[in-house]
Amino acid sequence: MNTAAPWMIDMQIENPQPAGERPAFSEGDQVFLSATVSRTSYLYCYFSDAAGNVMRLLPNAITPNSLTPANHALRIPDWMASNPGFLLDAGKPGTEAVVCVATAEDPSTVLPPELQVPALSVLKDVKGVQGLQERFASVLGKDAFVTQVLQWMVVPKLPAPAPATPAPAGGAKSST
Repeated sequence: MNTAAPWMIDMQIENPQPAGERPAFSEGDQVFLSATVSRTSYLYCYFSDAAGNVMRLLPNAITPNSLTPANHALRIPDWMASNPGFLLDAGKPGTEAVVCVATAEDPSTVLPPELQVPALSVLKDVKGVQGLQERFASVLGKDAFVTQVLQWMVVPKLPAPAPATPAPAGGAKSST
């Protein structure tokens, strides 16, 4: 009987939020996530904006090692580091996502050229989460990796409230 835990990625939004609610972020809000793999894995995480543009977040120049220990929460971005390497801000209104892909073997040498660009660069010819997952499946096979997608809505930034008008000078008057 095999009692090994299933291979999976657990992703969470770490921004404070009311219990049980999926947040909507306003344009420009910072987004904080975490990812935990159930088995030691090579972890690659990508951001997809509302237009479907995709860029790799991890690994990057600050966090170049993709090998991630089992049950270790990886912060995206690493908000505890003095230099996190990047900030993740909500962009244009629509649906944004981060997708993480975990592999048992280091995929860096077999990934197609469109996925070999430096971190935080838009990937050419890759549209959205599905396009990214298709690229991994085409070179690794669909059973050689696990993935999880975490999506959120971005809403237009609300205009700043108008400043309160000051009370007229001269103080209060009595009507006696």
